[in-house]
Amino acid sequence: MRFVFTVLLSIFTFTLSAQNYAAVFNGTTSYIQVPDNNAIDLSGTFTIEAWIYPTGAGSDATQGGIIVNKENSYEIARFANGTIQFGFSANGAGTDWSWVNSSLTAPLNQWSHVAVVKSGANVTVYLNGASSFTNAAQPATLAANTQNLRIGGRSGGSQFFAGSIDDVRIWNTARTITEIKTYLFDQNLAANATGLVGYYKMLEGSGTTAANFSSNVSGINGTLSNTSWAVSPIQFARNGLSFDGTDDLVTTQLSISGLTAFTLEGWIYPRAGGNRIGFFGQNDAIEFGFSSANTINAWTANGSSLSWTFDNTNFPLDTWHHVAFVGNGTTLTLYTDGVQRATGGSATANYGTSADRFNIGGSVWDNSGNNFNGIIDEVKIWNVARTQTQIQNSMFTYMDPVTATGLLGFYSFNQGINTGANSGLLTVPDRKGSNNGTLTNFNLSSGNTTSNFVLQNTAVLPLRWLSFTARLADTDVHLEWSTADEKNTKDFIVQHSTNGIDWASIGNVNTKGNDGASVNTYSFVHNNVAQGVN
Repeated sequence: MRFVFTVLLSIFTFTLSAQNYAAVFNGTTSYIQVPDNNAIDLSGTFTIEAWIYPTGAGSDATQGGIIVNKENSYEIARFANGTIQFGFSANGAGTDWSWVNSSLTAPLNQWSHVAVVKSGANVTVYLNGASSFTNAAQPATLAANTQNLRIGGRSGGSQFFAGSIDDVRIWNTARTITEIKTYLFDQNLAANATGLVGYYKMLEGSGTTAANFSSNVSGINGTLSNTSWAVSPIQFARNGLSFDGTDDLVTTQLSISGLTAFTLEGWIYPRAGGNRIGFFGQNDAIEFGFSSANTINAWTANGSSLSWTFDNTNFPLDTWHHVAFVGNGTTLTLYTDGVQRATGGSATANYGTSADRFNIGGSVWDNSGNNFNGIIDEVKIWNVARTQTQIQNSMFTYMDPVTATGLLGFYSFNQGINTGANSGLLTVPDRKGSNNGTLTNFNLSSGNTTSNFVLQNTAVLPLRWLSFTARLADTDVHLEWSTADEKNTKDFIVQHSTNGIDWASIGNVNTKGNDGASVNTYSFVHNNVAQGVN
């Protein structure tokens, strides 16, 4: 067995992804057909997921268009009024089923993620990994049948979906909301993931086949009928969000009213400063941003405020800075790049309440306006006062939002196409809770760099490589390396290729945030590499 190793030492923390596509359905004759297989005869416990971009009501005046259907067994549809509805049959003949309305609405011309989870008689529908509906009166088991599965249409030629469908997944397990949210944008979802029987990523972009990317089941590729392809933004990418400084903002349903302690933190890349420019916060409760071209101000309703004036004429523009605002009930502290810049304020039982909600990039100092001009990334909101050490240790490293104590909300913006066609991708998942963000007034057109998803780091990082080795051990490849000066470096992304052209991410290794005082060593094992060139 021969192995050729190609090592790319990148000074950026992003990954370039291959072009992603979705299947486009015309609403009258289009569908994808998957041949019957015992693996897709779902019964007591299962999950069906899909991203949808409806452009019309569907072919049925009332029942709209099918998302996924196995006739006389299970089906999910977007009705003409926009609601997500489902139906199940216990007898396999379809004589015992009726539509159940989740009352969750997937808007036109907007990407929405739909997940239907069945566990016995209990069914839960999730929209965008947040809003949910539960019904506990469904058949405990479904009978198997020999019907083919269809995406975008119903067997027998009716109820055609109008719009795009991407990333359809069929599981024989009940996925948790945490699992659904973690893999919304397909980050490192293994082809052999437990329970994954159908995985239609729609990556082809041409031809009449939609491959099943699950390695657990063979022989169930989909065949397109009157269906076309279009570029899709439904993909994981290490992006930030660029705000135009005019009217762009991200609204959320998160309230930070009444907090007795807090931390607001995130990365900013300002293109311009100015008077009363908001980074993020909640109007009339806790507010954070520029108060002038060279001053950052951090304000609370009940605990006074802080400001820090940069010692030059203007705050450093066109470069990344980590900013954090902390209140512990007694004092307020302001940090930039992990360095304490100001402390003070007054003691308070809580930091203020307001009817507004937490916003990013605008409507922070007031309930409208205050728009930020630049890029914002990795915004975290806590109900605890993070220490300086905690802030410094987590600035550049991956944080599991599920296990993070005191984390209220986390908006990573790791989605979409860098400066690409992201129209309709308006939801930013809250990776911790259920308070998703909504993009307002963003351009999101291909080529736009000022009002769109963009690469999270656009500047050279101060990272110094010291050594790198790659060695073969049986059928595994062991990678080992050491570095210094890792400031602003979040993680190392390991990629694999068999031709030196097409690369796929196979893992991440978190950095230790070394400032040059010591040497850090890392390792990664790639199991069962391909025979031949790697």
